[in-house]
Amino acid sequence: HEDMTASDLVGRYLLEPEGTRWIDGPLTRAVKFGGLCYLDEVVEARKDTTVLIHPLADHRRLLHIEKLGEVIEAHPDFLLVMSYNPGYQSALKDLKHSTRQRFMAIEFGYPDRDQEAEIIARESGCDSDMARELAKLAEKVRNLKDPSLRQLADDLIESMEYYSGVGLAANQVGVPRRVCVLQLPDDEEPTVLVNLEITRREGEREVTEGCLSLPGWQARILRAEKVWARAIGLDGKPIRYKGVTELLAQALEHEANHLDGVLFLDFVRSKEDLYEVTAGTEEDGEGEDATDGAREPVGAGAAREL
Repeated sequence: HEDMTASDLVGRYLLEPEGTRWIDGPLTRAVKFGGLCYLDEVVEARKDTTVLIHPLADHRRLLHIEKLGEVIEAHPDFLLVMSYNPGYQSALKDLKHSTRQRFMAIEFGYPDRDQEAEIIARESGCDSDMARELAKLAEKVRNLKDPSLRQLADDLIESMEYYSGVGLAANQVGVPRRVCVLQLPDDEEPTVLVNLEITRREGEREVTEGCLSLPGWQARILRAEKVWARAIGLDGKPIRYKGVTELLAQALEHEANHLDGVLFLDFVRSKEDLYEVTAGTEEDGEGEDATDGAREPVGAGAAREL
């Protein structure tokens, strides 16, 4: 854990009535007597703590005990084992490359979808169709825990805020994943939506809409008055929008279109409805804020579902 120090592993002095007494830590005892020292969730420890094992985990096999001024050569039977879950608690924590390269590694992954479906069917007794659906769902849930997904969301939010947008889809910045972010003017925090899907539309209204994937242009297009949508959050919990209106409805449609490889230009009815604008002269209208942000114009195709 993050409070573990080198002394917890190597040893420390204890105060006693007669004075101080040195007590070996678990790592020192394993080094001296040829034991196996197992460090679980090692990435949660402070970096300076794990560095002390470097001389033990290469050809030197030495443990430096600075407080005693001693260097101990490891017993021939000494073994050091470490384990951790990538992305557990923090997507930013991982094993340092200088530490990783000193070990043989075994990665415990997941079976492919077909093999997992066979396992589910055999262990649960459900039919093959249900097993395949469950395996597909499990694959999607695991993708949500991919550290790269959280990093992608952070990058999208940063770009959206830089361009003062209210939404941005991953395939606008060249990443073919069905992920987008939204933050309306009154929202305190951005919302990350995975696998966004519009499930129902009602009514029709004309709005003015732009997009920073096509800077300097706006258009009058038709959008739904009410929108129902569903998605998944980064925590794996479902997100549902029921009969939302105005800017939120427009933004959901706009980002869902992006994820399907569709731009607002595809809804322009005539060339008179598309016009060029300069900064500060955007037409007033209900939809003027429904522009998203992108690093540069990208003619992205449809994003793949997670």
